[in-house]
Amino acid sequence: MMNTKIKVIAFVLAAMMVLSSVAFAATGTVTGGSLRLRKKTSTSSTTLGWFWNGETVTINGAAGTNWYAVSGYVHQHSNRDGWYREKSGYCMSAFIE
Repeated sequence: MMNTKIKVIAFVLAAMMVLSSVAFAATGTVTGGSLRLRKKTSTSSTTLGWFWNGETVTINGAAGTNWYAVSGYVHQHSNRDGWYREKSGYCMSAFIE
């Protein structure tokens, strides 16, 4: 009987540890016009695509000062021309609410 209780407690604790380690991504809305998705956390880094005002992005975490690691569907060109595909990279946090 005591062995069964210990096993149940051990199982519950293990399950709690697994569930507490699952990361939940937040979402944000792009504000202030178009926002460049960058390859690195630098304004001189390669532009991977553009998000537009009002679009939703997934915030995967903070990436240094003033940057978020994000993912979402981006436009190939600043005029919304070309492909529209899902990519991950970095955006300035000041333009995501």
